[in-house]
Amino acid sequence: MTADNGTPQRVLVTGGSGFIGRHVIEALEARGFEAHSFDLAPCPVPLSGQSGIVDLRDADEVARFVADVDPDHVIHLAAFASLTASLEDMRHSNVEGTRNLMRALTPRVKTTLYASTQLVVTMGDDPGDGTHLNPYTLYGQTKAEMERAIRAEAPEPWIILRPANIWGPHHPSFADAIFKYIAKGVYMHPSGPPIYRSYCYVKNCANQIIDLMLEPAARGKVFYISETPMDSGVWVDGLSLAFRGRRARRVPRWFLTMLGWGGDLVGKLGLPAPVDSGRVLRMTSNYAVPAQATLDLVAPPAISFEQAIAETRTWLDEMWK
Repeated sequence: MTADNGTPQRVLVTGGSGFIGRHVIEALEARGFEAHSFDLAPCPVPLSGQSGIVDLRDADEVARFVADVDPDHVIHLAAFASLTASLEDMRHSNVEGTRNLMRALTPRVKTTLYASTQLVVTMGDDPGDGTHLNPYTLYGQTKAEMERAIRAEAPEPWIILRPANIWGPHHPSFADAIFKYIAKGVYMHPSGPPIYRSYCYVKNCANQIIDLMLEPAARGKVFYISETPMDSGVWVDGLSLAFRGRRARRVPRWFLTMLGWGGDLVGKLGLPAPVDSGRVLRMTSNYAVPAQATLDLVAPPAISFEQAIAETRTWLDEMWK
């Protein structure tokens, strides 16, 4: 993808060493862009532009790197998410760090995309036109504050992205959690009616982000990054069939609830628990985000569900050697 002078358009990706970031960089390079990245760790994939170690909380470092790259577009994925960190620690990165980036942008930037999260609106609540915020978790609170700051302070044009459940190779936690539980046959899925949730394979996620970056109609709006919502049982069964040749086990919801209570007690003792009440709530609740506005603007998913499972299986086989 070239600029007006015939050279490749430059795209700066913050958080390029992260799960989504590395796939966005690969997709940008495959589509002819010149990708640049900064993060707290080296970029793990080849890129034609610059790769820098920059702390988003350091305004001077951010400003220097942005000025040096002089990007045509910016995709802001860098964030701090933690189950144990304080609200103030996450706020420093997710809100003040985003402000540092906003202040560093130049008029040359055609579009800046800011990654938020589906957690800025709690399960079962209607996000409306994207301005309604009712955050779920401390991380969601900081991202809701970030969204407010973008609307009030960010140079135009901006786009806010709310990724749903993004999955696939290099996920930072799934390999040692749900993927492993499914592969070992110990994952228990709630029986009963289907539970609809929103998923997006990470390579399809990356291309949705780039498509929105190039779409003038997307500017100044909020978009969920997701494929069509699906029964979560179909998702876990696809992975279970790939590893074990059989569907995931089903158990009554009351049984999962009891396990969650037990996990809460174990957690209070300071011990790890694979299941607690919060996880059970997420497993048993519908959480389908309104992704149709995104799907109307972006290309259909390039990677099918079956291919996505095969690619994830290949990566996990290497991880678990």
